[in-house]
Amino acid sequence: MRAYGVKCADCQTIIYSRAGHDFRYCTCGNTYVDGGQGKFGGRWGFHRKPKRVAVDILIELPELREDWNHRRDLYGKIPKGTLDLRQRVVPDDEMGPSPD
Repeated sequence: MRAYGVKCADCQTIIYSRAGHDFRYCTCGNTYVDGGQGKFGGRWGFHRKPKRVAVDILIELPELREDWNHRRDLYGKIPKGTLDLRQRVVPDDEMGPSPD
């Protein structure tokens, strides 16, 4: 599945919301996302606007919501320099339009 989120302009952490009430902060705390994959919401500090990104993940939406619901936290946040084979950041030229 493809999830949409943001990359913090300050700490370069990629975050995306897994469920309707999944409020995710980046590593430095300047950027957050909320609202799940159906309705994107977010905010950032007075610094720089984060970049929209897409992440291909190896599970489907019900499993993504379960990751949030059971507080497993395997998905939703990719700190700078982390290699995670379950989550692949989509290059800009493959991203296409986001759902919102």
